[in-house]
Amino acid sequence: PEPRTLAYSDAMLLQGLIATPLIKAGMKPLLVMNLMFLGGIVTSGAGMYLLARRLTGHTAAAILAALIYSFAPYRADHIMHLELQWAVWIPLTLWAFHRTLSEGRARDGVLTGVFLVCQLLSSIYYALFLMASLAIAGVMTLFLWRSRLTPRVIAGFAVGAVLLMTIAVPY
Repeated sequence: PEPRTLAYSDAMLLQGLIATPLIKAGMKPLLVMNLMFLGGIVTSGAGMYLLARRLTGHTAAAILAALIYSFAPYRADHIMHLELQWAVWIPLTLWAFHRTLSEGRARDGVLTGVFLVCQLLSSIYYALFLMASLAIAGVMTLFLWRSRLTPRVIAGFAVGAVLLMTIAVPY
């Protein structure tokens, strides 16, 4: 009944887009909420698996990282906050970032921006933490990997950044 209630917390726009067809199909809201909750945990684990596998090259280490990321006590402490369960985009952003530098493909740079946008639309808190981390660690990584900064890589990151700003500024 209060005006502007979306300003009270994260709007969770991406989760809303995912849940809408389920609700329109007649699923009970509680079932949809539970599916969204579990979906956030499962996809977060899958994203961490991809990142850890890429960085370590070791399957067992990637599985362990995924389990720790998925079931960290922090998640249980915030079980009532759906947006804090959707941390899948953090490892996927870092995965795309590393792929951009190691493989030199512009599309991975764009994907870095797409995943950052997805995190913004899922949880503003995590998006801000991720952007701050990338501003520090990402810039340091770019400096260390400067020999890999081809025009194609720079263009990919630039398109991803423009996409992020296009969504983030109005949001």
